[in-house]
Order: sequence, then C-alpha cells, then structure tokens
Amino acid sequence: DNHSSLEAEIANVDTTSTRTPSKIHKGGSRIGGTKYQFEDEEKGVAPRKSSEVDDALVERGWKGHKATQNDLATWLLSKGIEPLKPERDDPLFDIAWKYDEIFYVCEVKSTTMKNQENQLRRAIGQVLRYKQKSEQQVEQEVVPVINSELEPLDESWLALCREYGIILTWPGNYDEAFDF
Repeated sequence: DNHSSLEAEIANVDTTSTRTPSKIHKGGSRIGGTKYQFEDEEKGVAPRKSSEVDDALVERGWKGHKATQNDLATWLLSKGIEPLKPERDDPLFDIAWKYDEIFYVCEVKSTTMKNQENQLRRAIGQVLRYKQKSEQQVEQEVVPVINSELEPLDESWLALCREYGIILTWPGNYDEAFDF
C-alpha cells in the first residue's frame, strides 16, 4: 500500500539537517511535534444519532481532510522534510514541520464550493492561535499555514492570509507556496 511505503520513508528521513527535533520544555513536557503518522483515508466516522447532520457529508469531509493532510505530508517527504504531528503539550495543529530554522504549524481544511468561506474563516483563527501558543514553546520563528482541500474560489483569501503572515495553500500548489 502507498501509505505504508511512505511511512517507511518517514522512518528514514535525514534528521541531521537544519531541522530541530522536539524539545523538552520545563516541567518535562514535550513540544515541537513528533513523527507524523499517515491518516487512514478509508476509515469513516461513527454514525451520528442526530437526524440534523448528514452522515455522508461528515464522511466526505473527514476523508477529504485526511487525504489533504496526507498529500501535504507526502510532498514534505519528497523534499526531505519530516512532517510532524502534535506532542501532548503542543497546540492541536494538524501537521507541522521544521525547515531552515522555521517551525511551520498547519491547519488542514476539507472544503467544498459551499463551505469554503466558513472553513477558511475558522482556519485563520486556528492557525493564528497555533502560532501564538507555539511561539511560547519553541525558539524558532513560527509560520502559520492553512492547507485547503480546494483552491479558494475568492482570490482575496490569499491577500488576507498574506496580510497576517499566513501561507494559504492546497494540493498541487505547494511548490508555488513554499521555497523548499
């Protein structure tokens, strides 16, 4: 299976580069991320009891989120960068990585034409909070990233994110969004 071979690649990523491993914070807590584990894109969510929620939409969103997150992890690995998941004392980012003395914290959003506005609005608040919390824990510069399942329909999202120091990207756009 494709993800198994990628998981094997993760285990062999060169960690002697400029990336800094997780640090032990005062009180013994671990911060700065740990080895990423690929998400099972086929695993669904438990059916909900409420008739107000469409289980098929929830399922599509969950699978889209995992596929988008795994896509970014695969791209990072192709660049020799180790993707990370949160340590127990980290903010609850979806994926992070360290490159060239910068710690990137990323929120992944499954998006559709219908929910993109709300998802991107929510993501901005999340990544700014991840940045704030991470800056209290790591010594590197922290850059917030939003990885949207789809390219934004409204190009003004790119300008808004740039204004607040957020990198907004999506599958197929990583080489354009990052200089690594």
